[in-house]
Amino acid sequence: MLIAIPDKKLAPYLKGKKYIKPADEAECISIAGGYWLAKHKRATVAISADGFCNALCPLTSWVIPEGIEMDIVISYGRQEPQHKIMSDILVSLISFLNYEPKKISFNLIQ
Repeated sequence: MLIAIPDKKLAPYLKGKKYIKPADEAECISIAGGYWLAKHKRATVAISADGFCNALCPLTSWVIPEGIEMDIVISYGRQEPQHKIMSDILVSLISFLNYEPKKISFNLIQ
């Protein structure tokens, strides 16, 4: 299962793939978490770096503490003002999370 909020950097990754397009990134994480609980299968979430802020609440308050598994693809590196700050701090921010790499994998697309 693929859940995504597309942006121009994710477009090549998403091309030709069927995916669910929720309202925001927190909902992406929540759907992926529910899929894990229901099917015991990993879902993939694809979001942008600036959208990662929206995903942090369910990640840190539910997914990571409960050991829910998923794959997260994050596009980063955009230089427009509304994207640049998160692109610049994304790798550091992920390193601060207390997660098990076997349970959550991060794949960064630049």
